[in-house]
Amino acid sequence: MTTEYTLLCTSLDGLSAVSIPFTVSVAATPPIIDFTYDKGVIIENKGSTLFSWNIRGATSCTGVSVPSDPDWDSYDFTGNLKSSKTVSPTVTTDYSISCTGDWGSNPGQPRTITVIPEAVITKFKVCVAGTEGTPGEKCAQSAGTLEDIDPGTPLEVFWDSVDA
Repeated sequence: MTTEYTLLCTSLDGLSAVSIPFTVSVAATPPIIDFTYDKGVIIENKGSTLFSWNIRGATSCTGVSVPSDPDWDSYDFTGNLKSSKTVSPTVTTDYSISCTGDWGSNPGQPRTITVIPEAVITKFKVCVAGTEGTPGEKCAQSAGTLEDIDPGTPLEVFWDSVDA
């Protein structure tokens, strides 16, 4: 952006004057988007993350998510240039904010929220070390109790799980 100015200097007695034209140029920059989140990995159907942003030099902004999160994509970012929003995607999703200003546009850098399945333990067993699977096996399963174990006896833990 360029603006023309004229400096007019007049002597104290008012008999002489000098006119000096000059130009001021300001570098044009597109909108600046500071965009952060509190965590990039959440558990499916149980997690959420908080996005925060501060946008400067924008006249309009839109949310973009892939795959589409309608709540994010329809949010009024232009009316909330400094704000935050919680999202709870059910699948891994890229979120970004794209802005346009008087001096260009900024497509924004996406932030990926990775959604992982919740780990489920399907079997759990605690045994005195070395006895698992032997005829003298000393084990307790799930909520069972190991009886007659001396303090300091080494134990082994066995489990089966899904998505762990």
